[in-house]
Amino acid sequence: MLQTLDRASERWREAVDAIPGYEVVEDGKIFRTSFLDTFVFSSEHSRALDLLRSMMALHEGMQVHQVLHGKEVETGFGPAYCIEERTQVPDLRLDRDGVRGRLLEEFRLLSGVGSVTEKRLRGRGYRSILDLRDHRRFGQGAREFLELLDRDETGPLAGWISRRYPRSHPMALGPCGLHRRDELVFLDIETLGIFSRPIILIGIGRLAGSTLATSQYLVREISEEPAALNAALEDLTGDGAAYISFNGKSFDIPFIGERAAYYGMPVRLDRPHFDLLHFSRRRWGRALPDCRLSTLERHVFGIAREVDIPGSLVPEFYEAFLRTGNCGPLVPIVDHNRQDLVSLGFLLSTLLEELRAHP
Repeated sequence: MLQTLDRASERWREAVDAIPGYEVVEDGKIFRTSFLDTFVFSSEHSRALDLLRSMMALHEGMQVHQVLHGKEVETGFGPAYCIEERTQVPDLRLDRDGVRGRLLEEFRLLSGVGSVTEKRLRGRGYRSILDLRDHRRFGQGAREFLELLDRDETGPLAGWISRRYPRSHPMALGPCGLHRRDELVFLDIETLGIFSRPIILIGIGRLAGSTLATSQYLVREISEEPAALNAALEDLTGDGAAYISFNGKSFDIPFIGERAAYYGMPVRLDRPHFDLLHFSRRRWGRALPDCRLSTLERHVFGIAREVDIPGSLVPEFYEAFLRTGNCGPLVPIVDHNRQDLVSLGFLLSTLLEELRAHP
């Protein structure tokens, strides 16, 4: 098995940059890119190449463990390299009772109830879905909804809400607030590009007091991918886990599932999943030049990444590491991934505040 993975590693060293992963466009000319292309502005591309050169010069002759202080975690597929950090994040108030009350007030979560019917019901003295349990027309729907709410089945609850509201509506984030803080799993991965290509870094964050404790599973050789997956999956499949991501429903989780299947790992990733990309587009999409996470950081939270690479250039940096053995290009990849996880904490806190304020 390990010999096969070593051969696969060599093939990836040769083929990793065969397919362009991004398009460089003139600053501000986003309309020139096709719908499916991943773009990077020319100024970003230039800064990234300067960063690559400087990182390689700075870390010449150094080993991964000397630069990225982590530890090896033993798995059934060999050792996985894990880098652990804690970073301050805003106090994340989930307010379980407040979210529950907010959901119970929303009559339009029941099939057949629109704004006119809701106004009529309130005029007749109904104040919450609890009051509708014995209603001749809406009683069955009310009881089914209350059963999900009482059992804390946040996945089905989110599905219920999405049938009545757009998936980007603040109400669709409500079930997230029913989880305990320790059940929220922040997720972001870095890959070598399109599907069927290896994952090179799996970042996972969990709230710990006023900090986000991150565990980043770094693939130092392509042959270490199954070990990194195996180690990360233990975090991702725990009881009560709910995923927090940015485009993770369409990308991260399917990608992890595909790579796990490639190595014959039986895994179920059907946990409740709150993808903040959709909520962010609804909230800030018209006000900002784009809804990339780094753009939200800069304009919404005032966070400016001093040293960063666009996500689309991650494969290029990693390929430089594989080709030369210089671990310098790994540093901005790991920093980029960690900052994405931390920004998810900022973003979730802000969006939940909006939910509480939503009329």
